[in-house]
Amino acid sequence: MSNPSRTNRGTVPIIGIVGGIGSGKSSVARQLHETMPVVVVDADKAGHQVLTEQTTKQALRACFGDEFFDEQGNINRPMLGRLVFGTDPESKTAKTDLESIVHPRIGEILREQIAAAQAKPGITAVILDAAVLLETGWKDFCDTVVFIDVPEETRRNRVILNRNWTAEEFASREANQLPLETKKQLSDHVIDNSTTVEFAAQQLRQVVAKIAESSAKS
Repeated sequence: MSNPSRTNRGTVPIIGIVGGIGSGKSSVARQLHETMPVVVVDADKAGHQVLTEQTTKQALRACFGDEFFDEQGNINRPMLGRLVFGTDPESKTAKTDLESIVHPRIGEILREQIAAAQAKPGITAVILDAAVLLETGWKDFCDTVVFIDVPEETRRNRVILNRNWTAEEFASREANQLPLETKKQLSDHVIDNSTTVEFAAQQLRQVVAKIAESSAKS
């Protein structure tokens, strides 16, 4: 997928947030939204929307087969997830095929949602919450990227407790993303979410305020 163009460059700033699985970036974004006039654009929700669209279903059925759909014609997301998040060559190919189908459409939705958010009066910033922000080229939507830093053991324990994952599932999903050190190096700011979400949101608030002030002066 080619890098998407920025929307309304120089107006309300767009701040992307990334992190490892279980880093709590969505929780930090929601917490910031409660204390600051920002709009959170959630790529995961956009992805769920795409999977309900008929065009996407047709493409996925042609690519993966009828067995990945239930009797109501909906995509069996857990079954598809087990296929694409493996580490064998078949899984890697399936993941590439899935991304080639859904990522362009997700990018379109994100552009639309960002533009709508920027048009709202009184908004300080738009927070783009996207786990694969760096892998997809969606970083080009953003004025800056923030990495949510949390130790691996803490993140693993969180997903085991909150998502009922096994340690093996965590390791498999993590192996399918960019290495964390690469994500951190490609980000402009790093905040700590190893303690409380309130503390992490306070750090993010400082970053947002600084970027918004700089954007207003430009």
